[in-house]
Amino acid sequence: MAAPEEDLPVTVRYDVYPAIDPTHHFVNQSFKGKVVFISGASRGIGEEIAITYAKAGASIAISARKQETLDGVKHKILEQAPSADVLAVTADVKDAKEVAAAVAAAYARFGRLDICMANAGASDLCAFTQQDPEVWWNTVEVNIRGVFNVAHAAVPHLVESKGYFIATTSEAAQMRYPRASSYSISKHAIGRFIEFVTVENPGVKAFALHPGRIPTELTSTHPEVAAICIDTLQLPAAAALHLTSGKADWLSGRYVSAEWDVDEMEEWKDRIVETNGLVTGSAERPWDSVYPAIDPQVHYRNQTYRGKVVFITGASRGIGEETALTYAKAGASVVLAARKQETLDGVKNTILAQVPFAEVLTIPTDVKETKQVEAAIKATIDRFGRLDICIANAGKGGRWDQTFAEQDPYDWWDTQEINVRGTYNTAHFAVPHLVKTKGYLIVVSSLAAQFLWPNGSAYGLSKHTLGRFVEFVALEYPDVKVFSLHPGGIKTQTSMENPDLVYNMLDTVQLPAATMLYMTSGKSDWLSGKYVSANWDVEEMERQWKDKIVEKGGLVSKLYIPKL
Repeated sequence: MAAPEEDLPVTVRYDVYPAIDPTHHFVNQSFKGKVVFISGASRGIGEEIAITYAKAGASIAISARKQETLDGVKHKILEQAPSADVLAVTADVKDAKEVAAAVAAAYARFGRLDICMANAGASDLCAFTQQDPEVWWNTVEVNIRGVFNVAHAAVPHLVESKGYFIATTSEAAQMRYPRASSYSISKHAIGRFIEFVTVENPGVKAFALHPGRIPTELTSTHPEVAAICIDTLQLPAAAALHLTSGKADWLSGRYVSAEWDVDEMEEWKDRIVETNGLVTGSAERPWDSVYPAIDPQVHYRNQTYRGKVVFITGASRGIGEETALTYAKAGASVVLAARKQETLDGVKNTILAQVPFAEVLTIPTDVKETKQVEAAIKATIDRFGRLDICIANAGKGGRWDQTFAEQDPYDWWDTQEINVRGTYNTAHFAVPHLVKTKGYLIVVSSLAAQFLWPNGSAYGLSKHTLGRFVEFVALEYPDVKVFSLHPGGIKTQTSMENPDLVYNMLDTVQLPAATMLYMTSGKSDWLSGKYVSANWDVEEMERQWKDKIVEKGGLVSKLYIPKL
């Protein structure tokens, strides 16, 4: 189950109960005239939801990859709801064009769309460095990209009908346990995405629904998970019907568990709404430049990092370039990785102009390409024999002038590929070497990880996801110190892509570089696994907040549960 502080203290239900019993919807045909689109409808939860809505009078569009399994589900629906209008259309949720075609076919057939269930999912359990990177990323891609593709195609129609969007998530979104990084991170991201759906489309009611612990084909592949899967398939189906009946619209934009008693949730309504509960997400910014506590001059004088090897992605400009220069001045050997050799050569020349005896290796690398990242880390070890510090800095800002439904879905996903997959690839190959040196991994995040704003879903979601990934690195590899670092409001090529943000970019590029030097000096190891802002005063954090942060497990992404 989810951690107690991230679970609403209400009665837990394992099967349909009176408050959500769908029988009256069946008798009254409450959903007649409504059209429901369901992805991942070929079995299990998706199949049961399709049957339930059909019995309540809705027209159904079911979607999955294989036509023969869809035909089987359609047959089952018609056995229980003979007059149901059912469309079966194939689509791989990872393919934006196939999903768009499936939703278009449903709209062409029925002339409207009222409810969309993004239910397709994938799961795998393995420590992230021991897993095939393609398998790890496939879970993330099915779960996040699949939900995005369905929403991208469906939401414009739901705006017309003032309809409902439900994404199937999991209580694993709130859990942190070894070997579950790809599944938990992706489900956590879905919750954040739902928040963006409602911010950008307030007329659409959207929910991230944990269906309960259901024995399905997905859960049966993991014996330790299957043992706790005791809920009925009818529970999430009835919960979905309840959520889309108009009785729970106040929960839009939030995480909801099918196991939570809905009557008792109503007792929490005022508190949840008042405190914006059941969402994820915090930050202040007192410093905009280097200050005495993190001044790197002492490291320069003492060559504190002599003998240390630092690998930096996104090192061709801005934060990455300044960080490389700072570590080189402190005596470290520096490895620069970015896509273009000529820009890397320019950074190397800049470093050598200020640190003539620095050892600098440049390696052209696209962080999205697993084999290129693997080769870059190998070249680092071949050259220097060790790795002490890894800075995963490469990133993309994405579009800032369009909602997610307006954006090119491939461009939206490219931001996830660079920011999330790029960081995963870097960590996958670097962490085994950092385990040997008891070293450091810093993932460059953003304040955007903590905020919701229209048009910011691609960037904000990716940075939010990275925070949860950092928690898993710390969990699975406790000897590695790892941080999710907001570098401050820096004028970089990425931030300059958004004219609305430029006026807030007042911090110096030296601030994050000095902060990283401080964090990898051993003085901030207690912050491992947490989100940290370069704007926060490190001495005040230590003096005033350390005990509280450690005691409460603070500076990590949690589902906010209000107190009565």
